[in-house]
Amino acid sequence: MKLRVTENLFLSLYKTIWITTIYLLLSFQSAAQNEKVSAIIDTMTIFEGGQTHLIFEASEEAGEKIKFPVLEKSIIDEIEVIKIFPIDTISANKKSKRLRQRVLIQGWDSGYYYLEPFIFITKKANQTLDTLYSKELYLEITRTPVDTSASPKPHIANLNTPLTFKEFITEYYLYIIGFVMVSIISVLLYFWHKKRKSRPQEIKIIVSKELPHVIALRSLDELKSNKLWQSGNTKEYYTKLTDIMREYIEKRFGISALEQTSYEILTVLKNESTIKREVYEKLKQMLTLADFVKFAKAKPIPVENEKNIENAYLFVNETITIKDSATSNSDTKENLENLAVS
Repeated sequence: MKLRVTENLFLSLYKTIWITTIYLLLSFQSAAQNEKVSAIIDTMTIFEGGQTHLIFEASEEAGEKIKFPVLEKSIIDEIEVIKIFPIDTISANKKSKRLRQRVLIQGWDSGYYYLEPFIFITKKANQTLDTLYSKELYLEITRTPVDTSASPKPHIANLNTPLTFKEFITEYYLYIIGFVMVSIISVLLYFWHKKRKSRPQEIKIIVSKELPHVIALRSLDELKSNKLWQSGNTKEYYTKLTDIMREYIEKRFGISALEQTSYEILTVLKNESTIKREVYEKLKQMLTLADFVKFAKAKPIPVENEKNIENAYLFVNETITIKDSATSNSDTKENLENLAVS
């Protein structure tokens, strides 16, 4: 019995000395808050599974940037990082400001733990970097007390009992609301579609658009009458000339000529069986020279300027098909008949 009392007194004395030491260390840390950087723990003793806050503070001068310690999922194996809060400004003036960041931590295994100094990186106004260290910390994790006086309670297994109507509604009300909403929307869509389907079909009169070659020839006539290259606007002349031809090629041959380069257009048209070889070569000369004028600031002679618009006329006229004219006449006749019916 005396041995038991002596052992308990020794243990109590040991804990008192340790706690006093920790208190003095933390007091020293609190006094050091006015230092450049600091790190403290707001509770020096926690139970297993208990949580506390690790608090970082730093004084940032004008023009200076301080990077707080970067933490992983745990500080050490026994101390886990639960949540890192944003950095707050707790005081500020024209010369400096005091910053604070709280970190929620959780301890698991009982024992006395030493935490190494935390690293702060500072970037001063002159762009120089420096490393600052906080003081070391200590944390005690104690076992959770067990109430030995209470009698053990029997374990009751989960019973697979059916849910009551009220419990079912409470548990699955979101699914029920979603099902009802989907059903209502489905019914509304069904009747809307049925009503729309039952409407009499309107007679649509399609007015045929101008054929590509008609638009291209008219645009070439306008370009020729503007006399751009004669007034020194050679680049604008070739830009409009190639735009007319690209639009014609896109509508006539069904390729995205307005979005392609000259090389890509020529590659596609090279395999077009309806284009004669000499007509293709004329188009190639025109597009190539136009690229040199637009992008390399080439200055063609007047004969070349006149020759290229003639090549454009030639390409359009040589690629007009009989089908285009027949389609135009057929569309006009059909539209007139639809007008007469309506």
